[in-house]
Amino acid sequence: MGSPQIAIQSDGVVVKVVTLDVTNDASHTQALELETEGSGNKYRMIFKTENIQKILSGGYEIKVSSKGIAHFKNTKFPIEYYITTEVGSTFEASK
Repeated sequence: MGSPQIAIQSDGVVVKVVTLDVTNDASHTQALELETEGSGNKYRMIFKTENIQKILSGGYEIKVSSKGIAHFKNTKFPIEYYITTEVGSTFEASK
């Protein structure tokens, strides 16, 4: 992952993980659509790649909060992480 940031984002229906550089709009990005349903909330939660790389490999259930924090819970082992989002993150609750 050569990009300095990773975002978990949703348009309310589709949820994606996107690599990006928030300081360079012209930088190359990659996106991976997740096999999950959106909650109706629209968000773009940005994380430093270096923080995500510290997470142990495996499957995770991820919950994002409008307060700027994400909870990563391993689906097989009792491992959990709370990671704060970076400046520029947005969250719009569904109506």
